[in-house]
Amino acid sequence: LSSTQLGAISTANISQLATTQLAALTTTQVKALTAGQLGALNATNVGALATTQIAALTSTQIAGLGAGNFSALNATQIGALADTQIKALTTSQLKGLTTTDIGELSSTQVATLSVAQLTSLSATNVSALSATQTKALTTTQIKGLTTDQLKGLSATDLGELADTQIAALTTPQVALLTSTQTGQLSTTQVAALATTQITALTTTAFSSLTATQAGALTTTQVAALTTAQLNGLTTTDIGELATTQVAALTTSQVAALSVTNLTALNATQSKALTATQLKSLLSTQIKGLSSVDVGELASTQVGALTSTQIGQLTTTVIGALTTTQVGMLQASQMAGLTITQLDSLSTTNIEAMSSTQANALTQTQVQSFSAAQVESYIKVI
Repeated sequence: LSSTQLGAISTANISQLATTQLAALTTTQVKALTAGQLGALNATNVGALATTQIAALTSTQIAGLGAGNFSALNATQIGALADTQIKALTTSQLKGLTTTDIGELSSTQVATLSVAQLTSLSATNVSALSATQTKALTTTQIKGLTTDQLKGLSATDLGELADTQIAALTTPQVALLTSTQTGQLSTTQVAALATTQITALTTTAFSSLTATQAGALTTTQVAALTTAQLNGLTTTDIGELATTQVAALTTSQVAALSVTNLTALNATQSKALTATQLKSLLSTQIKGLSSVDVGELASTQVGALTSTQIGQLTTTVIGALTTTQVGMLQASQMAGLTITQLDSLSTTNIEAMSSTQANALTQTQVQSFSAAQVESYIKVI
């Protein structure tokens, strides 16, 4: 039959063709079928078409296939569809695909889908995409994922995304990520998140980051963390922060740290705190420092504390200061020491003072000294 003769067959008659007769049609004849004729074919007939016949269908013919007939295509037939044919698929046709059908799409076919086509897929079908298919999603497609589709991604699915794909997620999408999903992000994926994405993470999702993941945060990301996110970190997470990360904390962030997390900093991390950061510590934080915590500070750091902060240190802490630390106290800090704090100073520490420090003490302070302390004090003035 010529193309003209084939096109003249009524829809009623075309539907009566046996599968063997349809299989005998050449690609030229297949292209001659009208949308009405294709629509008249039953699911069995459509499912019997060879991959070469499927590949011969025009975009118009593909779009003309009813959702029922399109869903009758088997995985091999779907895999034979050209990119132009994929682009012609209607949302109704795509909704009819099974997870098996989805699995047959090539990475090129997946990348060809428009955002409208992709969002028409069920969350189950999106989750059914293989690692190769998932990696083929464009950043535009990633941004178009619906709430249900994003929530449907398993932690493994999310872990399959490239860093560029992770970076493409919108802040509303990032805010939807669960603790299970964020807990499976690789360190490179974590580092790929923009500051707006980092701050969009819920406190629960952020606190699910492992110590290794927290350690992968860039200094820019660290500086963008919210108070709730910082205090959502465990002491183990805090202990994994690099010194560069600690030094990157803003004064507002440092002042917002819970005493538990502040005192969780180890000696190396404590020494990374800048003078500006130390001066931002609140009285509750200063009062919560132990002699071990202060002992981890360099003498210059102790010297950077304000006189008010020095006056808020416990007597135990003051008594535990090293001679080097005492030697770094400024005149204003010496004058800020309370009587109780002075009582805790050992004679060794008093003798470690410079004459300038000793002369900075007020008459009231000196009069509070014990006989042994006075004896040491006389030695340095």
